[in-house]
Amino acid sequence: MNRLSRVVPLVLALTAFVGCGGVIYTARIISASQAVEQAREAGASELAPYEYHYAVENLDKAREEAAEAEYQDAVEFAGLAETFGTKALRLARERRMREREDATRPVVLDRPVAPGEGDSEGSDDR
Repeated sequence: MNRLSRVVPLVLALTAFVGCGGVIYTARIISASQAVEQAREAGASELAPYEYHYAVENLDKAREEAAEAEYQDAVEFAGLAETFGTKALRLARERRMREREDATRPVVLDRPVAPGEGDSEGSDDR
C-alpha cells in the first residue's frame, strides 16, 4: 500500500502536466495569431515578406501539430510564429515610415551646371 500511495500522486501529476499542453498551446496560439494578423494588417506580406511568410508557415504548422496532439511541438511552432510575426510587424512599420519620409523629402536633381550658370566668372551681367 505504501508503494501505491507514492505512485498515485506521481501519475496524477504527470496527467496534469500532460493535460496542460493544450492550455499552454492555446495561450501561445492566440498571441501568435494576433501577431501574424497585426503584421498582415500592416502590409508585412509586401514590406517584410520573409518574416511574414515564415510566421504564417509556423502558425500553420503549430495548428497541424496541435491537431495531432503534439502540443510541445505546437507550442514551439507557435512561439516561432509569434516571434517572426512581431518582427514582420516592426519591419513593416519601419519601412512604411521610411516610405512616407522619402515621399515628403524634396527631390534634388544632380545635373551639370552650365558655364556661367551659378558662378560669377562666366556671367556677362556687369
